[in-house]
Amino acid sequence: MKYTNKQPGEYAPYGYKHTAEGLVPDPYQAKVIRLMFDLAAAGVTSDEIEYLLPRFKVPKLTEERKIDFEQLKAEMLELVQEWRLELGAAPIEMKL
Repeated sequence: MKYTNKQPGEYAPYGYKHTAEGLVPDPYQAKVIRLMFDLAAAGVTSDEIEYLLPRFKVPKLTEERKIDFEQLKAEMLELVQEWRLELGAAPIEMKL
């Protein structure tokens, strides 16, 4: 168990951050959430998304690092498409 000075309820849910104004959307994390929903809408499974995010180091990215999320999504979709074709599984729809 990890001990911190934070009290229950002080942690912001993913996609939000605490500020002086209270709980507000985090612009970077909102892009990550949008990426996950876009991948799911394209037919990528939750297991595939779970594998892709750390492979592309998405959880470790910071606001200061400029990321082209559309390019990242395209690369992820291409990789999933390759996996599925190799396995003989149904391809995903490549809606970019």
